[in-house]
Amino acid sequence: MYGVGDIKNHNDFATAFENNKKAIDTFNYNLSQDSYDAYSRVISEYGFALSIADDDRKALPYLDKAIGLLQNNKKHQPDKLFQAELYEYLLWHRGKCNFSLGRHKLAKPDFDLLIKQYPDNLIYQKWTTEFNNVKLIQAKNVFYILIGILILIYTFFQTNGLISNINFCLFIFSVIGTITVEIILYRRRNINSEPQIKNVG
Repeated sequence: MYGVGDIKNHNDFATAFENNKKAIDTFNYNLSQDSYDAYSRVISEYGFALSIADDDRKALPYLDKAIGLLQNNKKHQPDKLFQAELYEYLLWHRGKCNFSLGRHKLAKPDFDLLIKQYPDNLIYQKWTTEFNNVKLIQAKNVFYILIGILILIYTFFQTNGLISNINFCLFIFSVIGTITVEIILYRRRNINSEPQIKNVG
């Protein structure tokens, strides 16, 4: 079995898993503690392999299953799961997969757990900032759309009086809102650019 960070073997592992998938799916891992641990490790490693290959949608069921196996492992107490060898990596990969698929509400609890356990970890700090940026980016997009609509109204429709004043006020509000959001995002990106953060395998 290769190590968690041994990226060069992930494709080989995924191929071997898929070639033996029927046997793995029907394996009775409750026969013994060793069987349970071995099965849990295999499912975890396959989830890692798929996640590293950016096959996020396919990876998630295996990452979910691996986390469930660890949580139900009699060797591990519920409040000491981070002492288990792979728990941190499983949460990281599951959170990353959900985030990449736009499932931010599902990803956030995993990163909240990681940042609570490892508050000084720069990688987890960066991803926590990304979650905070999501709403700002959504707001920025709304402002851009509003600006576009207002420009179209001004260009193609003759407006005057109250409607013209409302249109002008909304335009100014949207421009100020867009600039404000861009400044906040720019500052956050600069804060997270030093020191440079390496990817987790």
